[in-house]
Order: sequence, then structure tokens, then C-alpha cells
Amino acid sequence: MHSQLTHNEQALRLFFTDDIYLVNEPVLQYDLQEKPSVENKEEESLMTEEPSAKTEVPVIAEVPAVQQAINFVYLGKNQKNILVLVNDAENSVCSKEGMEFLTKIVGAVGLTSKDIAILNFARNAHARYESLRSFFGFKLLMSFGVSAGELGLEKEFPLHNLELYNGVETIFTSNLHPLSSDLSAKKQLWGNLKQLKNV
Repeated sequence: MHSQLTHNEQALRLFFTDDIYLVNEPVLQYDLQEKPSVENKEEESLMTEEPSAKTEVPVIAEVPAVQQAINFVYLGKNQKNILVLVNDAENSVCSKEGMEFLTKIVGAVGLTSKDIAILNFARNAHARYESLRSFFGFKLLMSFGVSAGELGLEKEFPLHNLELYNGVETIFTSNLHPLSSDLSAKKQLWGNLKQLKNV
């Protein structure tokens, strides 16, 4: 006599036409040593048997790992796609003096906080150039106290010089506090900032 037990979803749909709701009830405990579950039996048979023309082998699709979305906390609106990196481990973005100096630099080239995004690299040390570029879409990168190597770039950039790198105007310079008291570095930086074309 044939067993009327089935695990075929299509066959079960013929008998169970009403909606079925899962109710939180105590789960029955089974001794897995004595009676492996149906899933475990199928899994064991798939590992031990060679598929034949008669055997129906379920297709198991590989699901790609979900990539964790990177999100950065920054100041500004980034309306002109300009990323300003600072490096201050003691403050959420930078000190009051550092922010005043940065505001002067940015204002000198005709920008406001709406035009730029200011990101503290000390709080985002995992960030690399490509992830920053993908998130901010910057066409100008001004880096105060963050080296090209820290961003994962193999190319080294001379300090205070404006260079074009993969279509992005890039300038690496000293951290805000040392820069504010270094007259010659400020002059060199200002000379290069005046050449900006995309602002």
C-alpha cells in the first residue's frame, strides 16, 4: 500500500486552499539523533547520491552576500561635489580654531558650507578614496592632514600642490593647526587654490 504522505508543495496547495497563519506556540522537541528531519534527509541524500535522470535535484541558487552600505556623517550640503577631509581625533569634526581657519580658506575661493562636505577622517579611518568618491561624487578633494596613502592611493602627492588625479582636482596639505601657523605653506596652498577651475 502506498503512503499518502507528501511534501510536494504543488500537491499540498490542492488541499490547503485557505490562508494559513503561523501562531507562536511552544515548539515540539524531537530527538534529532533518532529521527533526522526531512530537510536533513534530503541534504544527506544530495551529498551521498549521484544525480540520475530519475532523481530530481533541487536547484540551489547562490545568494550574493549583502554589501554593507557605507554612510558618512559630515558637515555641509555638498552641492558642488567638493570633499574637504580634516583629521582631528579630539573633536567630532574639528576644533573651533580649525573650523575658523577652514572657513577662511573655503571662503577665499568663493565657497560656502552649502557647496562642500567636511568629513573628519579620524572618525572614518576605514574610508578609502574609492568609497569616498562613490559616496560624495566629488570633483575636488581638499585633504587637510590625511595622506594619499591613508586613503589607499599608491601615488604620493606633494603637499600644498593642486594635481589632477583621475579627473578629480586634488590637493593634499598639512593638518589645520600646523598649517594655520606655517606662513610659507599657507602661501603655497593659496597660490594653488587660486588655480581651481571647477569651483
